[in-house]
Amino acid sequence: MGRSSLVAALCAAWLALVSVSAMAACKTQATTAAPPTDRFTVEGDTVKDKLTGLTWKRCSLGQKWKDKVGCVGLVDQVKFNAAKDEEEDGWRLPRPAELRSLLLGRCHNPSINEEAFPDMDPDFQWYWAFNGKMDQVVNFGDGNPPFCDSPKCKGNAVRLVRGEMLPPTPAPAPAAPVPAAAPTDPASGDQPASDPLLKIPDAR
Repeated sequence: MGRSSLVAALCAAWLALVSVSAMAACKTQATTAAPPTDRFTVEGDTVKDKLTGLTWKRCSLGQKWKDKVGCVGLVDQVKFNAAKDEEEDGWRLPRPAELRSLLLGRCHNPSINEEAFPDMDPDFQWYWAFNGKMDQVVNFGDGNPPFCDSPKCKGNAVRLVRGEMLPPTPAPAPAAPVPAAAPTDPASGDQPASDPLLKIPDAR
């Protein structure tokens, strides 16, 4: 093997190792995310997000919460109108920004805190959102494609939310600059120095 071929082979092996390590780290990050109590208040089948003030269903539409087990059943795939029909008693489809607030960094499959939101279907991770005018979809898989293009897909999944999203905390206002102290007149020690060009001569 020539020198150039050897260098190319070593580079390829190094890139493959880096890629595998990055994927493993991402997967590890996804499956060992921060405990939900750090951000969420868990209350049976719901969680309240301390960051946004929103309360979420822990299970996707079609699943039921079972204590000490998790979300049981199959995730429903529904058309948008059917998803809107599930809105009742304050529960509604999330806005796109609200749903995206649950995305967990660069990790995928799923990109969410699985302790707070367990048992998502790895094959159907596209969720309906509604911005008040049109339907949108947020992907909790690897982000590509933005919609399910598999013939298995009969619609998208639904995660209902309740409440209003808190506005982002405004950044603190910058401190006002401290004005520079006026120089003192050497003669008096406590009065501003006068401009020598404007000093009025003594009338004697």
